[in-house]
Amino acid sequence: MSIPHFGLQRLLTKLLLKLALWTVLLVGWSLPAFAQQGFVDNEILASRIANSIQQRIPPQYKALAISRIRPHDKQTRLNINELIDYTNVKIVRSRRFRVTDRSKLKLILKEQRIQLSEFVTPNEYKELGQILGVQVFVYGNVYPDSLMLKAIDVQTSSIVWADSFPLYDQRPNYILLNSLSGNFLESLSKDVEGLRAEKIRKVSFWSIGTPSDMDSEEVIDALTVVVSKNDLLQVVDRENLKLIFHEQKLNQSVFIDESQARRLGELYGVDAFVYGQITPRPDGRYVASLKMMSIFTGVIVWADLIKFSPPLDNTANLVNPFTKKIQQRLAPERSQGQVAIPGGVFLMGSGDPLYGNAAPERTLRLKPFLIDAQEVSNTEYLQFVEKKQHRRPVTWKGGSFGESQKDHPVVGIGWEDAKLYCQALGKRLPTEQEWERAARGPKGRRYPWEGDVFSANFAVTRESGAKQAASVFTRNRDVTPEGVRHLAGNVREYVADEYRPYSNSSSSSFERVIRGSSWAFSAMEAVGFHRGHTRPNLAWPEVGFRCAQDL
Repeated sequence: MSIPHFGLQRLLTKLLLKLALWTVLLVGWSLPAFAQQGFVDNEILASRIANSIQQRIPPQYKALAISRIRPHDKQTRLNINELIDYTNVKIVRSRRFRVTDRSKLKLILKEQRIQLSEFVTPNEYKELGQILGVQVFVYGNVYPDSLMLKAIDVQTSSIVWADSFPLYDQRPNYILLNSLSGNFLESLSKDVEGLRAEKIRKVSFWSIGTPSDMDSEEVIDALTVVVSKNDLLQVVDRENLKLIFHEQKLNQSVFIDESQARRLGELYGVDAFVYGQITPRPDGRYVASLKMMSIFTGVIVWADLIKFSPPLDNTANLVNPFTKKIQQRLAPERSQGQVAIPGGVFLMGSGDPLYGNAAPERTLRLKPFLIDAQEVSNTEYLQFVEKKQHRRPVTWKGGSFGESQKDHPVVGIGWEDAKLYCQALGKRLPTEQEWERAARGPKGRRYPWEGDVFSANFAVTRESGAKQAASVFTRNRDVTPEGVRHLAGNVREYVADEYRPYSNSSSSSFERVIRGSSWAFSAMEAVGFHRGHTRPNLAWPEVGFRCAQDL
């Protein structure tokens, strides 16, 4: 039976329409899924890794190799080979380390019949280190939201460096782990001297039970990083312990068997194990019941209930929703022109020898606060002068400023003047910690923007060719993700603190801290951890300020 020509044509038309409809639906479903993966700029990520390695690996180590980075989550779109290649280049350019290339490492591993993606035993690390002339191997895991890396000493198998790098804008899971890590660090720091008195120097993680929405491996990695990064105790990586478990046929469980722990500790030189369980609560928060057991006595030498919470609004980007909620809670006149900075743990200071007064680099905790989105302008300061009958800036010729200068930052005032202005508005000068947290974010970036690159048009510094400050509303690269402008350049800024070394906070000082760079200073001062200082009674033609307040 033949099908008429017009019938065949109608049938083909229907089939094509159905095919087109299914194509649209499939594309519609797949595009959001692809978009959610985000894009990772490997060059920027490699710079951050290389800078961290250069600044934080102890100076006695001179040779390293990146042995492996494993994708823990198959959905993460990260070109690992490219990242390792770029990171090697960045490390070489720092001229501090001898770097063994991954291709050479692959060849030797092949000869030794070791897979690069597999766990490497301590003895194999030592053997490879001798063959390659390497003192430190860098390795790690890629999780959905972050990359966690560690460096292991080939002789002792102890972690000598560890760091965590967010792959995208802060996502809820990453922020949740940061909350847990920060609270764990705070608790452990209070008892670390007592642990050392108990001869606890080297620890490892046994096992931590987690609810279904958390990954036990990622939790242990995050806690390993925070302990190693802050030099509280030496850490033996749990990944290496897995090999010993298999070799010695020991069972791993959340509840520690004392005899097994002692046996494993003796094999690996570990003094104590951390273990525990994370439990969700009905109010959405979590409680981590964590303990540390000495292998010498079988006694629990440290324990705590660590409470931590997911992001307030359960979204990937906390900044704008957080600011909006705070501003809705406050009276409009109090929050106008300010940005809310979430509280929590952040990285402050630097180990860069060029910035000696910024050392040491360390992790601190801050309460949430508000900070002005831009510097105080001439117009705003004039209102204060007229209302309070206050003295005028020395840079106002004839006691006034021109129309073209009305939106420029006020300068030519002393530290006391800036303090009184903020107090008159019910505010205060930001502390040095608050200023640096606003400029560098929680992970301690180098500049207010992402990445370690500085260009003449990024900020108003001497490199830009500017002969004076720009309007406080000028838009350029010098803005934080939260929307705080001109923390790298335009004018330097007074903060509340007396100037003293971080290592001797009890010493007295007549001077006050100045932060940031300006049109008259260079890119060297534009880094977020640079510290300047001045006497409070002096006025400078390129030093201004902004205000902050508590939440």
